Amino acid sequence: MASNKQKSGVQAAGLASRIREEHVFLALALLFGLLWVFLIPPFQLPDEESHFIRAWSLSDGSLFIKTVKGPDGKLTAGGYMPVDVVELPDAMGARMIRRNPYRKYDFSLFREFVGRSFKMKPDYSQRVFAKTSAEMYSPIPYLPQAVGIIAGRAFGAGPLICYYLARISVMLAYALLVFLAVKTTPVGKNLFMIVGLLPMSVALSVSVGADAITTGVVFLFTAYMLRLSLADTGQPLTRGRIAAVFGLLAVVALLKQPYLVLALLVLAVPAERFRKRSSRYLFVASALLFTLAVSAAWNIPAIAITTAYRHDTGPSLIGNPIGQVGFIATHPLDYLSALYNGIFHYRLQGEGRGLIRQFLGLLGWLDLVFPAFFYYFLGFFLLAQVLFSQGLPHILPRGRAIMFLTSLATAVGVATSMYLVNPVGSDTIIGLQGRYFTPIAPLALAAVSHLGIDAFDSTACKVFRGPLFVGAVMAVALSFATWYIGLRYYY
Repeated sequence: MASNKQKSGVQAAGLASRIREEHVFLALALLFGLLWVFLIPPFQLPDEESHFIRAWSLSDGSLFIKTVKGPDGKLTAGGYMPVDVVELPDAMGARMIRRNPYRKYDFSLFREFVGRSFKMKPDYSQRVFAKTSAEMYSPIPYLPQAVGIIAGRAFGAGPLICYYLARISVMLAYALLVFLAVKTTPVGKNLFMIVGLLPMSVALSVSVGADAITTGVVFLFTAYMLRLSLADTGQPLTRGRIAAVFGLLAVVALLKQPYLVLALLVLAVPAERFRKRSSRYLFVASALLFTLAVSAAWNIPAIAITTAYRHDTGPSLIGNPIGQVGFIATHPLDYLSALYNGIFHYRLQGEGRGLIRQFLGLLGWLDLVFPAFFYYFLGFFLLAQVLFSQGLPHILPRGRAIMFLTSLATAVGVATSMYLVNPVGSDTIIGLQGRYFTPIAPLALAAVSHLGIDAFDSTACKVFRGPLFVGAVMAVALSFATWYIGLRYYY
């Protein structure tokens, strides 16, 4: 009997040792992602209407957003869409419950429309010009969504089915990208997994917006650069690894501009991976210049379109970016004060809804607020994982410093990019949201994780940061979030 128990214990231990962080992440991301695709009502995630128009336009082959003059002679940015595509949000009652926590979703609208949607093909004979606020984004963050829409249109599906296929496609792409990131990174796997499974991250993974692919790509690039930053492998950079770096940099360059700063991670690759010092200098210089060139190739034309459009539409939140740059240069202390106010004091919708809560999980149109204890639970769990993390034992202190400074510089870049479109001289940053910092969170958290304290390598600590325990905690958290989403929209 004792031998059977010992054998069972050995088998259980063997099974546990074969369970990896990436497998746990993928299982939870697919389970809750597929559930939330249908649980969160249509167009109840930030700016989904504009992003859906951008994705549909891409499925038509339009890489750039068009600008046309309206009846009033002013430019409008967007694309020509079938009428039933443009009217889909209103048909689903999307605007009736947005930012109204006491209004529930009318499911009868969904049942009625989905029945017609299986039979109804978008009528391209009746097209209107639909506005969008996503004119600056490149096609990269919308490729999965466009694939889903193209698949739906190929089978004659209506706009609602295409919308859900776009949601499913982006969710699958996000799960795959973060799975590869968790598998690739040599350190901080639990940190990548937790951030990737935060309620905010899972919610964005089922949105047709650009955040999911942005987060997934940045995670994968960060993970690969962490692998190249290991100091004790003795493996030189091969042509294949260099090509992979440049390929990832090309994709990162076509995401939101502030994440360009992450290209500085090439500085963390140790000199031991290069046969000559000159080779390292050439690698760093060419990588940084290449990133800037790819970004400029897209952003210069996009900025020209956007500048003309924003200038013609008159005063709005989009102020005077050039004038704001001049203000920053001449009033650096006021600029730093605005950064501080924007990060620590600005509230988007009421008290207590700051950047940390937005980062952890402020769903819907930032109107689905979980109970306070839920945020404390997630925050303390993530903090504990950082403190008891496996750390960066194989990355030189210089590499750790580069990681931390790069994540800090990217965060400042994200905040500054929002400040540039605020009124000149503003004393805070309007529009800054916690989800903008999700892509760089694993890098920042890994950079400040413990320095190899022996006590943190105890059996209890290894279990605490192990994939089974972390997965169980995140499953409980996401289950609670699922229940609360149901309460918000249906009961």
